[in-house]
Amino acid sequence: MVADYAELQRKNFSTEVEAAVLRRPLEERIQTLEKENEDLRRKLDGWIERWVTVEYNARLLGKDADKLFAPIQPPQRKTLAFTKGGKPRGRDRR
Repeated sequence: MVADYAELQRKNFSTEVEAAVLRRPLEERIQTLEKENEDLRRKLDGWIERWVTVEYNARLLGKDADKLFAPIQPPQRKTLAFTKGGKPRGRDRR
C-alpha cells in the first residue's frame, strides 16, 4: 500500500510533469512578451519626448544640451584642521 502511494507520488511530481505544468502555452507566452514589448516602447517614447523638450529649450536659451552630461568640478571648499585642544592648525592660526 505504501509502495503504491510512493509510486503515485513519483509519477505525479516528477520534474518532467512539473515543468510541463509550470510552462505556459506558447501563444500565451508570445502574447505576454508582445504586451511587455509594447509597454517598454511606450516608456522609451516618453523618455525620448522629454529629452527632445530639454534639447529644444536649451537651444531656445542658446545652450548646448550635450554639456548637461559633462563632468563638473567639485566645489571649492577650505576646511580647517583642528588639533586635540580645539585650536585650528594651518594658515588661519590666531
